[in-house]
Amino acid sequence: AEDATLVAAAAAKAGWVDATTAVVAVATGDVVAVGWIGDSRAVVVDGRGAARTLTRDHNASNPAEAARVRAAGGSVGRNEREAKASKTRKAASKIAGATLTFRTHRRNPMRVYPGGITLTRALGGLPLKRAAGCPVTADAESDAVPVADVATLILACDGVWDVF
Repeated sequence: AEDATLVAAAAAKAGWVDATTAVVAVATGDVVAVGWIGDSRAVVVDGRGAARTLTRDHNASNPAEAARVRAAGGSVGRNEREAKASKTRKAASKIAGATLTFRTHRRNPMRVYPGGITLTRALGGLPLKRAAGCPVTADAESDAVPVADVATLILACDGVWDVF
């Protein structure tokens, strides 16, 4: 308990956000159901070897998720300067580039503000979710496929998919 208190104090002092992702699958009867939150993914491979992704990433680089964040009052950008920029400044960055305009590299991941994390949906992240106007939610999504269509099911976090 003392170690947990020390870790919590260090996290609060450093401003750490304890958010995580999850993906789960359950085979019941003739259906494989998958639920996910964040950017962990589920992929099914059929008997012919064709792969199909059942999930979609809940991160700020996903246009649908970025639109949801903006509709909820948040902003999206590679850094806070870009996220909160006016339309005119964003248009100027298309000419001058993000590096000069916002002091960020164009390959940096998009992030949600307030908070600065790449995830738009996550488990945890209480410091963010307690803040007024935080668009990061814990709303999971789900999908299902017939068991007959599944020869192999792969569940993995973004770290695995980013490497392969």
